[in-house]
Amino acid sequence: MTYSLYHLRICYAASLLRAGVLIVGISAVTAVDAATLIITRQQRTRGNDATRRARPDVTQSKPAPKNNAKLRRQREQALNTLIETARDARKFENQLYSARVQSLCADALWPFDEPAARSIFLRAWESAAPDDATHTVDSLTIKDRHLPIRSQTNTHMTEARQEVLAKVAARDSRLAEKFLREVVEEEKKLAPTDEEAARLSSGATRWNRTSSSGERRLQLAEILLERGEPGPAAKMTAPLIREGVSAELIEFLLRFRERDAAQADAMFLRTLHTTGANGADANSVLLLSTYVVSPRVLVVLAEGSTNYRALPPPANATPVAPNVRAAFYDFAARALVARTHAAMPDPNETSALFFATARLLPFFEREAPNHAAALRACQAALAGQLEESRREALARQSEVSSVTSKNPTDTLRPLLDGLKREKDKSKHDVMRLAIISTAARHKLWARARDVAAEIEDGDTRREALLLIAIRQIENLSRSYAEETRDDYERAATFVRNADVPPLARAWGLVQAAELAERRGRQERAVELLNEAIGHAANIENNTHGHVAAFVAAAKVGARLEPARAWEMLSSVVQSANAVADLTGDETMLELLPGQAEIESPVDAASGEASIDSVSDEASFEDEVDSAVDATPFRLDELFAAMARLDFERALAAARTLNGQVPRALASIAAARVAIDTHDQPPMRKAKAVD
Repeated sequence: MTYSLYHLRICYAASLLRAGVLIVGISAVTAVDAATLIITRQQRTRGNDATRRARPDVTQSKPAPKNNAKLRRQREQALNTLIETARDARKFENQLYSARVQSLCADALWPFDEPAARSIFLRAWESAAPDDATHTVDSLTIKDRHLPIRSQTNTHMTEARQEVLAKVAARDSRLAEKFLREVVEEEKKLAPTDEEAARLSSGATRWNRTSSSGERRLQLAEILLERGEPGPAAKMTAPLIREGVSAELIEFLLRFRERDAAQADAMFLRTLHTTGANGADANSVLLLSTYVVSPRVLVVLAEGSTNYRALPPPANATPVAPNVRAAFYDFAARALVARTHAAMPDPNETSALFFATARLLPFFEREAPNHAAALRACQAALAGQLEESRREALARQSEVSSVTSKNPTDTLRPLLDGLKREKDKSKHDVMRLAIISTAARHKLWARARDVAAEIEDGDTRREALLLIAIRQIENLSRSYAEETRDDYERAATFVRNADVPPLARAWGLVQAAELAERRGRQERAVELLNEAIGHAANIENNTHGHVAAFVAAAKVGARLEPARAWEMLSSVVQSANAVADLTGDETMLELLPGQAEIESPVDAASGEASIDSVSDEASFEDEVDSAVDATPFRLDELFAAMARLDFERALAAARTLNGQVPRALASIAAARVAIDTHDQPPMRKAKAVD
């Protein structure tokens, strides 16, 4: 490049200006050009600096090749850990945990290696099968949940197979169908007694009983839905829909609708179609009407008696789509008209048809007036076949829209009334303790304390006050989360002043530390956490409580003070190794020693309300409920939190746990963290699973 003498003069002048030297002997134009050159270069330099500052943000968004290699290595290590853990679980003496651990491993492995995961699922099913012989339980009384589906048959399955089947259903519908067929075939061999057969027949008449396999499908679908798997849940119920409508199916569809209204409406339309093809009677129409016109109550009329079943109010009251409502009214009109004009109707069916027509006619007049005239004609024809008293009674009952009180219900009133009726004063204190337990669960603190003040026995009164305090600590995070600056200080003060065991106090201070963390007060949060650790150290060593307290503290410490959290993890492992029956996945934790047992009858009714008999008899719990949700104290969740800090270190710590089950669950939790860091995992080459 060549420069003219003029350009050289400008560059020379610019250098003098930058150096602060007075320029003499050059023209004004040259000086201006020199100054402009300096400004331009400065702007270009600033732009380049800004570009250089911005570039790291772009390049840093992609992991360095070395980091990618590390993540791949950790993922491979995690996948191998899952396979090894599943293999070890086959040797467990406890068949329930053998099946559970293998299912967890297969579920985590599935996105990466389907053949290996399927093989593990098969072995999990084999491990669960022997559990049937010794631990057969009713399928609705699973340890940590109560399914809302009502069992109508003598169906039995162990918790182990229930868990495996639920995991498989979310991953492989064909394999789930295979397992389900095995269970149903086994249950066919369990012949009910004459008494059970009579009861089942009555239930079938009233609520359109589903088949044994249908009940199984609904139970599994409930589990899948609760776990956030609406797709597999819908697939599981598809064969059941082909059976036609039942009370259980409608209940499930209403719950499904809270998760996915559009898919639930589509399933309801398929139910309309299959029910119509099978021949719909009055009760089928009534059951289907629940979905559209009365989602809070199921109603049928069987053997001349009106039966109601209260349903919980929907959490998401999205209106049913107009096309779905129209389809129901078209279906109901066709079914009711056809049944009304059928030759020689049964007297009970006449009553049911009249009741259904009277109940639905107001809805037809508002939403489907094109069918109203035909329905009025049916009602008139049916009325002529009934005695006046019967007709009037059915008409009154058809107007019932709810079997629950419209006014706010006093949760404690039935229990307080039961206490008043009890003439044996020696039972009063233990009954008051049950009332306090119920009040505390519903956060009725003042009323709980008022009842506690009436307790005459000093030890029972202290137990009652302790129970109230424990429930208040359980709700501490919610009670004091008031978006105020000092909520954590007030929470900590409450915990310090409460007369509670060290575990409850440590847990309360851990929650106060979390509140401080939310307010951005990191230093104060660390101080409160250290105070909690001090109380945790006062708990008897080698106990469930000692492990639980340090687990809760370490989970919060993983965010606040990672170095201290690793120290606490060592303490957790040491304590856990000294507790023989620790599993690490406990669902409830008992904080109140020495529960008071209450001997009193418990209402075991099915929950179906009859219009003629609704009981308000008080029933007391068999035990005072003082256990709390164990989620804050779960060992596997702690290892997941630590794996987010350092996967390999957390996995190494998990392997130092002596117990088979805690070691397996902690290893799975750590492995899941390593594989979940990849959004779309590539399928790896299948490995043989021994």
